[in-house]
Amino acid sequence: MKKLLCFLLLIANSTVAQDARKLIQVIETNDSLTKEIIQHSDKEYHLLIMYVDWCKPCRDSLPVLLKLLSDFPDVEPHFIYVDKLSYINLLKKYLVSYPEIEQSYILDGSYEGNVKKRLIKFRDQFCTDCSDIVGFPSVLLLTRDLDVLFKRAGSDYHVLRQFLKSQ
Repeated sequence: MKKLLCFLLLIANSTVAQDARKLIQVIETNDSLTKEIIQHSDKEYHLLIMYVDWCKPCRDSLPVLLKLLSDFPDVEPHFIYVDKLSYINLLKKYLVSYPEIEQSYILDGSYEGNVKKRLIKFRDQFCTDCSDIVGFPSVLLLTRDLDVLFKRAGSDYHVLRQFLKSQ
């Protein structure tokens, strides 16, 4: 009887873990695909959140950012992981801690070099006036027409909150 109970608990736990993994969808992307997703969305505002899993400010600020996003349902978040595609399994493990994030993007193989070079190459496709955005996390608030409304590197989201309230 104990063996049966242990077996059932083991199956139940593995099912929950599998279900949690199913909720985490990681999609390879590039600037063209991201632009297409934004332009075909029914939401007017889009927040690109560029991050890496090993970044302490990213980890510390993610709960704050998720709370902010819950207060502004008209803003569509796009979590963009800018580290190498080969780290996709690490990303999935990292995202398990954030059940609110059902989907994240990871830059595809067309982005080469270290994370800073990958960030800059991706960022420059959206914003020609963003040379000051080189840290993590970085955020860009765009309209559906890809107009940049707000840009910021770092984890101070008070200014972003004020900006969103004014829209």
